[in-house]
Amino acid sequence: MERRVQRILLVDDDVHIRESLSETLRRYRHDVTTAGALEEARRIIASSEPFELIITDVRLPDGTGLQLAHEVVAHLSPRPRLVIITGFLDDPQITSLLVNGQAEVLLKPFPLRTLLQHVAGTAQPRAA
Repeated sequence: MERRVQRILLVDDDVHIRESLSETLRRYRHDVTTAGALEEARRIIASSEPFELIITDVRLPDGTGLQLAHEVVAHLSPRPRLVIITGFLDDPQITSLLVNGQAEVLLKPFPLRTLLQHVAGTAQPRAA
């Protein structure tokens, strides 16, 4: 089965995680743009071609990936798929995004295989 190349925005303030994940996604031939903060991600989204997938960490130095997720859901059309990276599932905002089918959640720590399943859209949905 042939993999579909996607335009992906990866948002994470940890440079090592961001570089590692983006390198992995590029090895699978995805077109990856990275951001290390909420405002940087907003600027990239506003000034570039639409992304098919946005992967964002929850904790960012100038806000949260949840803010970004809610903005994407409210304002982008077509809406890219969203994957939220977090170490905690007890946030009501995460639960809301899950329940409404607006985002997928990738719980830290995760194997790269699981990230690739989310990118491919083949990950098992997580119960809210």
